[in-house]
Amino acid sequence: IFNFKMAIGGDNNRAKRRKGGKKQVDPFLRKDWYAIKAPTYFAKNVVGVMPVTKTTGQVTARDGLMGRKICLPVADLANKGDEFRKFTLKVDDVQGIQCLTSFAGMEFTSDKIRSLIRKRQSIVEIHHDVKTTDGYVLRVFVVGFTKRQAKQKKVTSYAQTAHIAKLRRKTINIIQKEVSTSDVAKLVTKLASEVIGKQVEKLSQSIYPLQNVFTTKVKVVRAPKGDAGRLLELHGGQDAILKFQQEFETNAANQASAPVERAEEAVEEITAQ
Repeated sequence: IFNFKMAIGGDNNRAKRRKGGKKQVDPFLRKDWYAIKAPTYFAKNVVGVMPVTKTTGQVTARDGLMGRKICLPVADLANKGDEFRKFTLKVDDVQGIQCLTSFAGMEFTSDKIRSLIRKRQSIVEIHHDVKTTDGYVLRVFVVGFTKRQAKQKKVTSYAQTAHIAKLRRKTINIIQKEVSTSDVAKLVTKLASEVIGKQVEKLSQSIYPLQNVFTTKVKVVRAPKGDAGRLLELHGGQDAILKFQQEFETNAANQASAPVERAEEAVEEITAQ
């Protein structure tokens, strides 16, 4: 009943294309693993590992690592603290398998900021540029929300323009005082414990009470010129770096897993100690 005929001019190279497909290679076979080291003013020293393409020709692995930024919550850097507060670290130098980082900013997660916003209240937003004692020029952002008074019958809690202007002036004074008298190491401690927000909230009670006052962001406007000696000091000195390198090489040599996994497992074992 049915009469099938092969189409004239069919694709004769179809079988050849099937045989000549390229072999899939795991991209991680071309990667090396490096440890991410946070400055000593964080409680946790080694905060993770990251891969980079191995040195090929004139393109080195070091070039691929320099300038990278890593965002980590306080809970990962200090084993305690707020999960919504993230610090940014920047890779400034590579020593062996160690990426030496420095402070590069702080910010809140977007879901935390959205959770603070409510109807029928005013938002007070302040930002101010200030220089630390070790040469960083930082732009500090502070956010607060008006609070209902005790026994208040009015539904809304909107602050007048004069109240907001006065709150901003007082907040800028607090930011200037706390940041200009601190270096980055002290400032990180103040940010993690929300020193600025608590002072602003306390001071606002005599003007217009605020609640949920937080330093939501710190942006590095200008960083001091790179100093190798200063960077080594932030990471415990040359002796600490050499000690970590020796421990890594010992642990990596004892690992029996594949080469791609060996570096990662050795770093994780040192971190767990």
